[in-house]
Amino acid sequence: MSKRAAVTSQIMDIEGEVLSTSLGSYFPIVWDQAAGSKVWDVEGNEYIDLTCGICVTSLGHCHPRVTSAVSRQLQDLVFCYEFPHPNRSRYAQRLLDTLPFDEGRVLFKSTGGEAIDTSMLLAQFETGRNEFIAYHGAFHGATFGALALTGERKYKEGYFLGQRVHFVPYPYCYRCPLGQSFPGCDLRCADLVAHAIEYASTGSIAALVAEPMQSSAGVIIPPAGYWTRVREILDQHDILLIFDEIQTGFARTGRFYGFEHYSVVPDIIVLSKAIANGLPMSVVAARSDLLAHWGPDAHSSTFGGNPLACAAGLAVLDTIASEDIVGRSQEIERIIQDHLRPLANLSSVGDIRGLGALWGVEFVSDRATREPAPTTVAEIRQDLQEAGILTVNGGVHGNMIRVLPALTIDFDLLHQTLTTFTSIVGEHGEYRIGRDEGDMPDAEIRVPA
Repeated sequence: MSKRAAVTSQIMDIEGEVLSTSLGSYFPIVWDQAAGSKVWDVEGNEYIDLTCGICVTSLGHCHPRVTSAVSRQLQDLVFCYEFPHPNRSRYAQRLLDTLPFDEGRVLFKSTGGEAIDTSMLLAQFETGRNEFIAYHGAFHGATFGALALTGERKYKEGYFLGQRVHFVPYPYCYRCPLGQSFPGCDLRCADLVAHAIEYASTGSIAALVAEPMQSSAGVIIPPAGYWTRVREILDQHDILLIFDEIQTGFARTGRFYGFEHYSVVPDIIVLSKAIANGLPMSVVAARSDLLAHWGPDAHSSTFGGNPLACAAGLAVLDTIASEDIVGRSQEIERIIQDHLRPLANLSSVGDIRGLGALWGVEFVSDRATREPAPTTVAEIRQDLQEAGILTVNGGVHGNMIRVLPALTIDFDLLHQTLTTFTSIVGEHGEYRIGRDEGDMPDAEIRVPA
């Protein structure tokens, strides 16, 4: 064993002994450095990162503008509890300029799960109700409230969460739980929200909490008109709409926020991950009338809105504007779609879905039955890692590979990486005959431009 390999083994052995066994482990790699879209491990191996820490480092690792802003702030002020500081006021104003509220307010937190819990408390406080609607396959975090809203059994087994949550199917067109096909379905899945309100609840629903597009559950993009229909149903019952933009925000989907693909404005928006490009930060943003009723000291956060996080957040907003990150996300969409298109003819590929820089390839063992193929995903991801490409899986069946590049990735590097990606994926299946190579899967759904 080489000296460097011994370091990897030593570190992994130590972590195996002292860290909680609840932590995941993607590959036996110990990271050492990262810059842009590249990562180097302690053995000196170089990788292209197609994960972005699951939509966290959307501007790439150690972005110079963010790093410089944080470094300068470290010299002046690191922490001041809840005392005002210039970064917090500037950042709050700048962030509200990106949001759809005529008049809005923000509340700073540190993690996505913490912000989700806060949004639930806010909805309960404002409505006087104590029930929620959430979706199958949803992942909102690992805190008490966020976990109650999460719609995957593997994250919830063994806990008594105590929240009254009614789950409805997400509009997963490739695997429609109602056996329908869009657009002939007339969005019957949206009517299940009304059914939950009328028949499952006690009439005390405070809010519906949802991702505008589901990422962890398998890059599931609702069809056109879905959220408009749901919003109408909620308005009929005076139920708040909370959008979790933790993974879909900050230009990830080709718009600044994922909900912008639809003609719907939520009442409350939860933000985190890419908001500070790697520093712990989250935000609950809402209409002013919702966040203006809590009295002093009614709800706060020790580290929320701290000077370092706000400095990073300001640098992120500056970069998105100066480098046209939204436009880059749209160009990344075109590049990814062109490269993934031929995979539609592969016998192991069931569906290909995506927007902006949020894409996924769903693998099946049988295209007719759509039987999920998580083993194929594990094999492909291992081959990709050996070729120097880091990916993350997804889907409730674990049968999807997600493609989540940095929004700042060099386009030539993206082309090269995706060429390798499609070549390796192509080795795990047979290309079909009798269909044009450029065709995308029948189930792919596009939302309005």
